[in-house]
Amino acid sequence: MASENIITNSIGMKLVLIRAGDFLMGSPETEIDRDSDEEPVHPVRLSNYYMSECLVTQKQFESVLGHNYSIFKNPANPVEMVTKTEADTFCRKLSEMEGRNYSLPSEAQWEYACRAGSYFSYSYGNDVEQLKDFAWFKQNSDNHTHPVGTKKNNSFGLYDMHGNVWEWCLDKWQEAGYDPEDKIDPICTKGYIFVIRGGSYLNEPQALRCAKRFGYNNQRNSTVGFRVILKR
Repeated sequence: MASENIITNSIGMKLVLIRAGDFLMGSPETEIDRDSDEEPVHPVRLSNYYMSECLVTQKQFESVLGHNYSIFKNPANPVEMVTKTEADTFCRKLSEMEGRNYSLPSEAQWEYACRAGSYFSYSYGNDVEQLKDFAWFKQNSDNHTHPVGTKKNNSFGLYDMHGNVWEWCLDKWQEAGYDPEDKIDPICTKGYIFVIRGGSYLNEPQALRCAKRFGYNNQRNSTVGFRVILKR
């Protein structure tokens, strides 16, 4: 452990302390290119957790599960072609290896970490022209993934929260009922498909916004990967 704020685990993954706090989840009606399933804006309170500084890499994934089906082979690139089930299995196996409690982030934990205290379309503001400094997306990716952590991080110290690959979340996806009854550490468990967040190397800027949410089946895709959280 380097400090209370950043820890390094047994597979070389750095995790950043995300301190407990309140935020408004969703996008306001004034946000450009917003979607109807991002409303209503609602208050959420989250407890402390650690989040991996970067997306899970192919090297890290293979070190835990022993295989790697990624299309864009590079140990430093984010793992992709990984199902929600495999992402959950990775978290379970890593938890067993270390005697800690790893999981995918909830949708609320993901958005809170992505926003990093901001209420803009992106973690840094609303200027789409700046997105190239923070993300790999359709306009600069050359249609493939890139090594993690090579763009600017957000103010929480997290990389690739916008772009590179979509990220699996714990939650089931529902277009209706986005405002949960439980406003403290909420997780949606009702539904048939899962939430992915963040956009990918193939997406336009609209899909990389902090509030953008998408429902996806439990299947492999070269645009979908994940990062993990560690409960404090």
